[in-house]
Amino acid sequence: MLKFIDTHCHPQYLLEGKSRQINAADFLTECFEHLDFLLMVAVSIKDFSLLKSIASLDSRAHMSAGIHPSYVHESDFKTFCEELFLQAQAQEVVALGETGLDYYHSVEHKKIQQELFDYHLHLGQLLNKPIIVHTRNAAADTLNLLKSHPNTRGVIHCFTENKDFAKAVLDLNWMISFSGIITFKNAQELREVVAYVPEDCLLSETDAPYLAPIPFRGKENIPIYVRYVTEQLALLKNKSIEDMVSCIKLNYQRFLAINTLRSA
Repeated sequence: MLKFIDTHCHPQYLLEGKSRQINAADFLTECFEHLDFLLMVAVSIKDFSLLKSIASLDSRAHMSAGIHPSYVHESDFKTFCEELFLQAQAQEVVALGETGLDYYHSVEHKKIQQELFDYHLHLGQLLNKPIIVHTRNAAADTLNLLKSHPNTRGVIHCFTENKDFAKAVLDLNWMISFSGIITFKNAQELREVVAYVPEDCLLSETDAPYLAPIPFRGKENIPIYVRYVTEQLALLKNKSIEDMVSCIKLNYQRFLAINTLRSA
């Protein structure tokens, strides 16, 4: 049976979702019937304990530690840095983020967003862990901060920017991840970016519980729906679904900077 990888989801919102409630063990059982791996992504320092408890149940459930720009109001910069530094060193944490800049939802917190994004990038370089980046209405500042840390690596998640932005991040040797948005009827410009991005820089994600792909648009998203994203990537890259799955698995392995990924 062909299995997929969801490189970005949020179980902290899925376990008690809008349409159902499910415990962590059953959630993972459901996921790994269809997935080889999933990356559970933090948006707040408060997510760490829950994600770590889920990761302890199955080695195929990877996790991050980080602070989304929309959550920078939860504490002060010093406390954020101290707590994130401790969380980031945990063995279970394979990546940092999601972090980044969001001037659409949180324009009044620009300064601390930039400071925390900068700290994530610094910490990623220090610990040799990749960074998961969110950017919205902040392309220029995002690129400037990435360029200021040339030895970091990571991914622009849920990519919605244009081809020029894609070229700029690819020139920095970063990866680009696409979500269910690429299946939407009004996303032709984004599909053109998919066609432009080299295959060895692509990742697929759900961003669950958000952005469910067609044919589930408008409903709660779940990690197994990454299949529809991967199928669209395969179509746009003129590859078989089997080859695209293999490609994404190799890219995910490179993203984590590990030599092997074994499914159970």
